[in-house]
Amino acid sequence: GPALLIERLCLTTQATALHASGPAQAMAAALLRHWGRDGWRAHVDKARKGYRERREWMVKAVKEELGDLVEYTVPAAGMFVWLRVKNCPYTAQELINKKAVDNKVLLLPGESFHTPANMNADGKDSMGGVYVRAAFSVASEEQMREATKRFRAMITQ
Repeated sequence: GPALLIERLCLTTQATALHASGPAQAMAAALLRHWGRDGWRAHVDKARKGYRERREWMVKAVKEELGDLVEYTVPAAGMFVWLRVKNCPYTAQELINKKAVDNKVLLLPGESFHTPANMNADGKDSMGGVYVRAAFSVASEEQMREATKRFRAMITQ
């Protein structure tokens, strides 16, 4: 990047993140000493398996409940599925702040994280689609299924 920008970012980082939390470092070090290398590897493998399973539950629910109302990408990593709601009758903010909240569906608007070049100020793309992010890290399979059913009802009303 530009030298001036890099310099400013370094100064900002130095002023805002002088040191990682001592107690957090001590707890992490104690846990890692307790687990050892094999315990750490087992934890990572268990977490990876759990996220993969939850991802599959979410993708299945999206595919079966939302079908051709949305486009989505199966994530290779992380804990979110990105959805593009086709021809959405609402702006992103209406969809999230009113409809989703009223229907007890927790989603986040896509423009809070990424703004595609073709996204309008109302959070819609040039073809009327709205982007949302759905987390699958803590919900059960039943909760994901129920949420996608509620979401379908929201966007088809």
